[in-house]
Amino acid sequence: MIPHRRFSLWLVLLLLVSASAHAQTAPCVDINTASEEQLQRIVHIGPARAKQVIALRAQTPFRTVDELVKVTGIAEARLRDIKAQAIACVRSGTGDPPPTPVPTGPCVDINSASEEELQRITQIGPARAKSLVALRPFRSVEDLTRISGIGDARLAQIKAQGLACVKNHLPLELVQVSLAHRQVVPNRGVFEAYSSTPKLHHDWR
Repeated sequence: MIPHRRFSLWLVLLLLVSASAHAQTAPCVDINTASEEQLQRIVHIGPARAKQVIALRAQTPFRTVDELVKVTGIAEARLRDIKAQAIACVRSGTGDPPPTPVPTGPCVDINSASEEELQRITQIGPARAKSLVALRPFRSVEDLTRISGIGDARLAQIKAQGLACVKNHLPLELVQVSLAHRQVVPNRGVFEAYSSTPKLHHDWR
C-alpha cells in the first residue's frame, strides 16, 4: 500500500506533467490574427489593449511577441509575464524586417502642421500639439520623444501609424536651439541671432 504522502507527491507530479503537455500542444494565440476575445486569453491583455493590438497590427504586423511593448501599459515586466505564460505567438513573424511604413496620402509634417492637423497623429492631443509647436523644429519623427509623455512605446505607435513625417530634413546645427531663450547654439558655419526672432545664416564655403 502506497503511503498517503507519497501518493500525493505522485499526483502533483502527474498534474504538472499534464499541464505542461497541454501548454505545449494547445494552439497559441497569434497576435497578428486573433480576435479581441482570443487576445484576452493573454495575461495583461484586457478589452482596451486587445483593441490596441488590433489597431497596431493593422498598420504594421507584429514580427515578434517582444513588439507587444508598443501597446500602452506593456513594459518589460509585463512582457516577461506574457512570454512566461507561453500563449502569445507570432506565426508569421519570420523573414526580414518590414520597411518603415510610408504614407500613401499626404503625411502630417510635424514642422509645419497646425495644432488641429497634428492631432490626427496618434498619441497627440491638444496639449501635446501645443508642446510640439513650441518645440519645433524637429529633425526626424524620432525627435518627438522630446515631448513630455512620449517615450519609446508611444513613439513606436506613432511610427506604426505612418502619418507623422518631416518633409524637409534640417541640418543639425539649425536644430540645436535653446528652447528656453530661443538662442542659436552654433556648431559650425556663421549664425546670427536677434533678440525676438532668431535668424540663421549658414556659410557654405
